[in-house]
Amino acid sequence: MQNQLFIGNLSFRADETDLGELLAAEGFEVVQVHIVADRMSGASRGFAFATLKTEEDVIKAVEKLSGKILYGRAIRCGAARGPKKAR
Repeated sequence: MQNQLFIGNLSFRADETDLGELLAAEGFEVVQVHIVADRMSGASRGFAFATLKTEEDVIKAVEKLSGKILYGRAIRCGAARGPKKAR
């Protein structure tokens, strides 16, 4: 979980390939990208998680990518938090 990057404020046009290419273009080694989708409709919920090779890459990605424009929207990045606790 330490190597996960949260990417928010995504355009609904963005897909996992777009995010993987964006991260790779900035020099990050991407293990996996997952755009979170609505369970009922299957449409993007506007955020994603990317697993990067190292925790240092996550920190650098937050600095480099926060505010970067993708499909007309400034994306927000941060280190992903752990799983939700049961209510």
